[in-house]
Amino acid sequence: MKKVSYIIKSILSLIIVLLFSISYVYIYHINKDNKYLNDFKYKKTVYYENQKINKKIAELVKRDVLVSNNVLGKKYVNLLAYENGVYTSYIYGYYNGKLINIDKIFKSEEAYQLFINKTKEMCYLKYPVFACDDLMTNGNMSYEILDNKINVYFNKSELLKDVNEDYFVEVNYHELIVDDADILNYVFSLDTNYTNPNTYKINPNKPTIAFTFDDGPGPYTKEIVDNLVSYHYKATFFVVGNRLGKYGDVLKYQYKKGMEIGNHSYDHSSLPKLKNGKLESNINATNEAINNLIGEKPFLIRPPYGAINDYVKESLPNAFILWNVDTNDWLYRDADYVKNYILTHASDGDVILMHDIHQTSKEGVINVLKDLYLRGFQVTTVSELASIKGKTLEQHSAYRGFK
Repeated sequence: MKKVSYIIKSILSLIIVLLFSISYVYIYHINKDNKYLNDFKYKKTVYYENQKINKKIAELVKRDVLVSNNVLGKKYVNLLAYENGVYTSYIYGYYNGKLINIDKIFKSEEAYQLFINKTKEMCYLKYPVFACDDLMTNGNMSYEILDNKINVYFNKSELLKDVNEDYFVEVNYHELIVDDADILNYVFSLDTNYTNPNTYKINPNKPTIAFTFDDGPGPYTKEIVDNLVSYHYKATFFVVGNRLGKYGDVLKYQYKKGMEIGNHSYDHSSLPKLKNGKLESNINATNEAINNLIGEKPFLIRPPYGAINDYVKESLPNAFILWNVDTNDWLYRDADYVKNYILTHASDGDVILMHDIHQTSKEGVINVLKDLYLRGFQVTTVSELASIKGKTLEQHSAYRGFK
């Protein structure tokens, strides 16, 4: 009897342990899943009509990769996840839990194509043209669909994989409305005051250099400017006054496109050799010619040949910009040489000297822009570079670089 009683007690103990274990699994693990859902850090409702959606949310939340989840008029559910450096979006039917492509939220193929075109347009406003063309062709896009806009995240293509940049644009519904057309399959809202946030901005934490061009304007200047603009780059052009009669329209174009204009004398004279008021009259003649074309007199002077002394600095109320990287493009007249020299010698804070009157210089500059971008460089004007580096350009002072 004692043996039978012992066996019964053992069986009862085992049953109790099993019941406790099952209860623990249910109370802790299953309810833990519910807790993940109920306490989702974004404090949004995460229960949907379809269990497929709930299961996917629980999975993403437990892995701590869910960025957002949004209901679109009880027609669609949009989830955005970020895992291992890659964004992924999921769009479900609200009731049936069926995964759909983003084009299905639009009322027509024309409306969807408008969205794609606007996405590309917004990309051009923030990133280089070549990068956007590549992203739109070879990079996968993920979407965060909100009441008033669609945030588009580009996963990097092979070409851009090493660039320290997150590619992201906002397509506000204001950009998609044409003649008050109802383009989406759900009710959306429009911002009361809308301004496009997709703009290029200099990143002070990335290496930045200043391109400077002497002796222009010339027949190649405009093409240089256009290529700089396609990368959202800028440069400082030190112009010679006696060339502005022929190339005045080019100067206006440069200025309109955001380039900085500096004074490089009227006739490329060596400034220290100009005495008895000739120094001031030479510089002032160029200032007046520039002012007549763009309504502004330059503060920066690039002395021809880099020739400068205390007499020049004290005689003129300007800042004098020299350089610390000289490509010698005027001497070698070789596009590959110019490109390779820049890539080999450029470093953060450099002021690089070139000339926009030589075809080989133009070609070298155009060819180096993509490589500079892929290596993480930003290209801007002397004044902006100085500002980024915390330097104030002062009268009667000369500067070679901004390290």
